Amino acid sequence: MNDRHINDKMVDYQDAEGGVELAVFRLPSVWSTSRRFKQAKQWIDNIDPDWLSLQYVPFGFQQKGLPFGLSNYLKQVGSGRKWHIMFHELWVGMDEKAPLKLVGLGRIQRLLIIGLVKALRPLIVHTQTHTYQEYLQKDKIVAFFLPLISNIPIHNPTSIARNPVSIARVTKTFNFVVFGTVHPDALIEQFTTEVFCIAQQENWTVSLTVIGRQSPESDRWLTIWKEKGLVCTVLGEKSAEQVSQILSEATLGLSSTAFAVIEKSGSVAAMLAHGLPVLCIASDWKPRGISIVHPCSGVIEYKNIDLESALRLAEQSTMPVVTVSDIASSLINALQSSTNDLFDIHDLADGIS
Repeated sequence: MNDRHINDKMVDYQDAEGGVELAVFRLPSVWSTSRRFKQAKQWIDNIDPDWLSLQYVPFGFQQKGLPFGLSNYLKQVGSGRKWHIMFHELWVGMDEKAPLKLVGLGRIQRLLIIGLVKALRPLIVHTQTHTYQEYLQKDKIVAFFLPLISNIPIHNPTSIARNPVSIARVTKTFNFVVFGTVHPDALIEQFTTEVFCIAQQENWTVSLTVIGRQSPESDRWLTIWKEKGLVCTVLGEKSAEQVSQILSEATLGLSSTAFAVIEKSGSVAAMLAHGLPVLCIASDWKPRGISIVHPCSGVIEYKNIDLESALRLAEQSTMPVVTVSDIASSLINALQSSTNDLFDIHDLADGIS
């Protein structure tokens, strides 16, 4: 609906599981909003679906994350059809330490979400983190949790039969892996120092493998790791099959995504799917106005414990197994059992605080 990588409309085809081919109608952001939505309505009317599913990310519809007028356009596009909304992102400024500018922007984004739900009256709403679920509940929007799935297929299922930390205890060989975006302010110095000290005491062989595009922050991690004389390997971007093989051979995944919203991380979902426990070394990030709901099994928060305690927890962890079929079944069941009782339009208006 707002593709910044094309200059004209186009239809792509993507392969899904089970040999299903999906048609994707792409509309360029350089077109006017009215033109894009007119084209979208024509395409949708030609297919004539019973349901429309909105995959919501505020910055996906408008560069500054303020999609004013989106509700009205979508209401016209989906006239007479049932709506489902998946909230991948809500608003900025959730962190208690967020600057006032982001808090203000987030408040506007929040009001736009409330207006969107009031306009579309979706029969079912989903989100992929319990933190977002709690925020939506505060605004009287009943959202169900639908977990993210790995976008890295498992290449060799037999290689993930045992907990890798248990194996590393025996071999004294620990391979930590970083996959995906490296966020700033992570506790990498503290973590590296602990790894170095324990490796010296226990005669461990340790290494760090970095997969994905390099960034100034990932370079900083590598510098800190190298300063301790520890081995690191930078692999850059790899195919899905290669990533799967690397994850299957690792001991522990590292993530710098905030613990409260780590469920939205695709790289974390991929690591867990490969039987790899994940250590969250993000800095302190507390969502404003709500209590933190602990994420799924297999993810350990590092900031309040030492490395040895974290490794024990990782060794005891059972990684959740979530497949495409599981998600599809959950979504279909939710759509089939949906009603109009998910929210009260007046409660929504009263819920703004």
